[in-house]
Amino acid sequence: MTVREQVAHVLRSNTRAELVHDGAAFAGRYVLDPSGPRLVLPVPQDALAADEFVVHVPEDRGGSVQILALLDLIDPDRDAACDRFLAYHGAPHGLRWAAFRAEAFKVDGHVIDGMEVDLGNPLAPAELALLKHLNVSPDRLAAACRRTVGVTPAQPIAVAIDAWGIDVRDRFAILRLPLDPPAPTVAQAEAMLGDILRPREDQ
Repeated sequence: MTVREQVAHVLRSNTRAELVHDGAAFAGRYVLDPSGPRLVLPVPQDALAADEFVVHVPEDRGGSVQILALLDLIDPDRDAACDRFLAYHGAPHGLRWAAFRAEAFKVDGHVIDGMEVDLGNPLAPAELALLKHLNVSPDRLAAACRRTVGVTPAQPIAVAIDAWGIDVRDRFAILRLPLDPPAPTVAQAEAMLGDILRPREDQ
């Protein structure tokens, strides 16, 4: 796995981040903006006045991806990325809607330009249809979660799918179901979903 692929994998596989600004730190939740290479990460009001932002994914610890980022304020009435955040995490009470654009990434001592990491989703045009298919049978989706990540959600809802995995919302967490091998085309994704949702004798 290249450094670029490692960064993309970490960002797709997590939903928690730590924002460091002017000596302060804020632990929050994020989603990837499907319209561009940004992290939607609502933040406290006092963070808006900072001069420099570093986002750690998943958090500030060994192996995390560090992102030197620029902040954009976004409008929940106009920006579809806010709808994605709501589907994942619910309303960000007491926080300002914000998105962060990467100027540079750092991981394991390697630094790369923010434009070098591709966070696009080749399944984006068909994502809604694929999610509808996944959510037709919550019981089968819950069984797939149990087989894949060892957790059986009581009320699973698939909220996103890309070529590398499926994000499933549980009551208290987001579960990531990896697609192995990746499914970069709609036809491949449909075939893999058929297998993932196929009833097993142990269900």
